Amino acid sequence: MRYGILLLALLPARALASTGDVLDCLNAVDVPCAQAALARMDLERSKDPDLLYAAARTAFFAGEYETAYLRIARAVELGFEDRWDEASLYERTWKVHAGFVEVVREDRYVVRYRPGLDAVMLEEVFDVMRRSEEHIAPILGGRPPGRVTVEIFPSGQTFTEASSLTEKDVKTTGVVALSKWSRLLLTSPRALGRGYDWQDTVAHEYVHQVVSHRTHERTPVWLQEALAKYLDNRWEDGKDRFALDPRSEALLARAIKDEQLVPFEMMHPSLAKLPSADMAALAYAQLASLMQFCVETKGEGMIAKVLARVDNMEDPRSALAVEAGFGSFGDLEAAWKEWVKRQGLRDRDVAESTPTVDAADDVAADPVMSQRKDLARFIRLGELLLERDHAEAALIEFAKADAEDGKTSPLLQTRIGQAHLKLGDLVSARAQLEKTLELYPDFTLAWKVLGDLEATSGRPAKAREAYANVVAYDPFDADVHALLVPLYKQAGDERRAARHQEQLLILRRGGQG
Repeated sequence: MRYGILLLALLPARALASTGDVLDCLNAVDVPCAQAALARMDLERSKDPDLLYAAARTAFFAGEYETAYLRIARAVELGFEDRWDEASLYERTWKVHAGFVEVVREDRYVVRYRPGLDAVMLEEVFDVMRRSEEHIAPILGGRPPGRVTVEIFPSGQTFTEASSLTEKDVKTTGVVALSKWSRLLLTSPRALGRGYDWQDTVAHEYVHQVVSHRTHERTPVWLQEALAKYLDNRWEDGKDRFALDPRSEALLARAIKDEQLVPFEMMHPSLAKLPSADMAALAYAQLASLMQFCVETKGEGMIAKVLARVDNMEDPRSALAVEAGFGSFGDLEAAWKEWVKRQGLRDRDVAESTPTVDAADDVAADPVMSQRKDLARFIRLGELLLERDHAEAALIEFAKADAEDGKTSPLLQTRIGQAHLKLGDLVSARAQLEKTLELYPDFTLAWKVLGDLEATSGRPAKAREAYANVVAYDPFDADVHALLVPLYKQAGDERRAARHQEQLLILRRGGQG
């Protein structure tokens, strides 16, 4: 017996594991680590509710939703206190994923989606994951272990059911993606009336995953969002293209002037929980510009140093201030505010343009007309006239839809530009479209009509650029893919031409063959 005790004492520490070890691994977004810890425990015969919960959570992180639900249900039966109602979340997620398929590349990148039109996004999602690991992860200190998983949800409702967010959260702030449980949850762009910048969004959520890993979930939401919003534009080639969109620029300019910034305390536990879309957009603008200021002051090398301090349990505000070269966070904040004032931000009247999840039509996706149904009917009539090539009559109806409050409706301005294009007035058409895109650079219909204008003007390179902007937001527009195929062939880019041909076939078939 003494020899057995001695042998046990001589076993390496890594041969033993506890539920705490499993959960520590998951806090580091390290699923392989958690699975290895579970393998060193007697899970099959255990009646320990805490161990069963740890095993359920590991399965949930690994995407094994049925197993996760059955294990947590058993844990609850044995006395586990499910304080956060995780059993319901696991069950909802299991049901939402019924019929999903999983595609794995390089044993590293995973996409789960419901077969059908969302297959048109597959190659681009894989590309964003690879490039994010190449260009963004090193800035943060390195990539997390295990697989990078993106789940594409076909509607806002399915995204909400599989997330920890409520329908109110989604509708109020327009949240369309989430990084949680070692995976990236993404609402399909087809669930929104005009699509959205889904590729940057994949990169944005990937930043959250890396930060969670590097700091064992110790980074507060405000710092995570500051990093994610500032860095999510770098996935393509590592170049810094950060710039505030027109609405965010206006909100920040106004808030600095009126001293009405969003307090950091209100940003917890999530920006999606803020009471309005304007407040959420302002919070993102504050945080991203703060990170921009820090990097411009000390260089991007300071980012990994901040995360190392946070992982070492230093106060995140102090960590950021020290690495940015300031004595306190108050000093940093004051210097940032003065810096913002020198940036010449424009306070323009840009209507709230929160992504409208499960929007029914173009009017529902328009930030002005969605609130003015009395004016939207004139746009409807004008559109019918345009379809019948009565462009002059359409312009008369569009004039009736012009709101007196001066807010620019991107749908109205785009339709006016389209009418001028049909009349051959390219100068007026361009003026309307450029005005629209200056304020609403994500309005895909304006890019599409601009592409038509450039093609009519005999500028294929500009047409190609405009159409490419359409599918960057809305990859489900078959007409635009069809237009891009010959344009890329003309430019000698056979690879892109073939890719758009493939996407066109997916859309026409209703999925992959």
